[in-house]
Amino acid sequence: MSDNSDRVPKPSGTQDVAELIADRKVECVINIPKRTADETVLTDGYRIRRAAADFGIPLVNDAELARLFIRALLRHPRQSLDAKPLYAYATRSRPSGRGT
Repeated sequence: MSDNSDRVPKPSGTQDVAELIADRKVECVINIPKRTADETVLTDGYRIRRAAADFGIPLVNDAELARLFIRALLRHPRQSLDAKPLYAYATRSRPSGRGT
């Protein structure tokens, strides 16, 4: 008999988390794997992490990284973050080379 204590019943009429990821309704997944006695069991957590990887959704699966990521989001609300291409951060002037 397997332990399903980490499973949450799905209310009728709602989508599975993996389906939400596949439908691109999730922008980022924070899912920390938990160690089980039976590593051969495919948990819901594994399915969620796998779906995030398969559909190119950013995935945080380390507890310390998740804590730091959430702290950064709280300090810098989304409205204050502007996405820029990498070249926008490059300096416009190059230092003059010696001997040229």
